[in-house]
Amino acid sequence: MARMNEVDLLGWLPDWTRALLDQRITTLVIAFATVVNVVMAWYIGDKTKEAAGAAKESADAAKRSADVGADQAKIANAIYEATHRPYLAVSKIEPIGFSTPDQAYVRVVVRNYASLPLRFDSYKINFIITDLTRGQPHSQGFHVLYSGIVPQGEESHFVCSFEEKWLFGLARSSVSDFRVHSSFPYQSVSTKTDHLYTSIHKYNSEQDWFEHVTSKMT
Repeated sequence: MARMNEVDLLGWLPDWTRALLDQRITTLVIAFATVVNVVMAWYIGDKTKEAAGAAKESADAAKRSADVGADQAKIANAIYEATHRPYLAVSKIEPIGFSTPDQAYVRVVVRNYASLPLRFDSYKINFIITDLTRGQPHSQGFHVLYSGIVPQGEESHFVCSFEEKWLFGLARSSVSDFRVHSSFPYQSVSTKTDHLYTSIHKYNSEQDWFEHVTSKMT
């Protein structure tokens, strides 16, 4: 089969015109290729930023999820500790026999308000009696090394007697400020965690009872 002759479509143009035209065509091709490269570079860069942004959002979401998980774990642990520990507190302080100096004493009653038993090894109870006419305080302390277990919901009673009759007389009078300071360190029997309860109660001579002033628990 006979081969077709190739036709030079620009053969009719002069040589210098064809050279000039070839040069412009080449320049256009190069410019087009440059534009295409710029567009592709921009597209790739934009997609890279999107991917980086998505990765950052994913990492932030994972961190937030981890933080939420850690917070939930802390809350769960706090709830567990709060519900699995004893709570010791002074339930009442009673003036006993204050009408008879020889038989007068103060009874301090503490109660375990939790659902777990507790142990204490010592306690401190102090009488602070201030003569308001002179502004002079007098004190009498009870510091006892005593080991005991208070079951859940149960009470323990402590009897504190006056060492001197005149001190009782001052405490009973209306011109004194009579306060009972108590401190009870105790421990959870199950977890061995140490706790402390402190309180102050003030004697009301008119009503013959002790009223709560302040208390603190750790």
